[in-house]
Amino acid sequence: MHARPSIARRIGGMLLAGLLCLASFHAVANRNFGLRFSANTNGNIALVGNTVMQSTGCTTTGNACEINNNSTMGNLDLDADATTFNSSNAVLTMPSGADVLFDGLYWSSN
Repeated sequence: MHARPSIARRIGGMLLAGLLCLASFHAVANRNFGLRFSANTNGNIALVGNTVMQSTGCTTTGNACEINNNSTMGNLDLDADATTFNSSNAVLTMPSGADVLFDGLYWSSN
């Protein structure tokens, strides 16, 4: 017959397991944040973006579908390629003769 661990050992084990779990949730930026671009100039700012998810399960109309918690999300697949499950695009139309001073591609995930 095996002896049961003492209360102190069980609590210590639970605390250690909890600390290990907390350590896995620590996020670190791989570099310091800093200035990306700076200019004193006249002109316009244009932004374009896209998504890779879409609502697939909302069957009601009105505000109920506008709240993410009421909607099932699924991959957005715009191309006609059967080998992909997720695709998207974004188009920015620039006027003739426009100059681009800075452009950046930013991607994020959750």
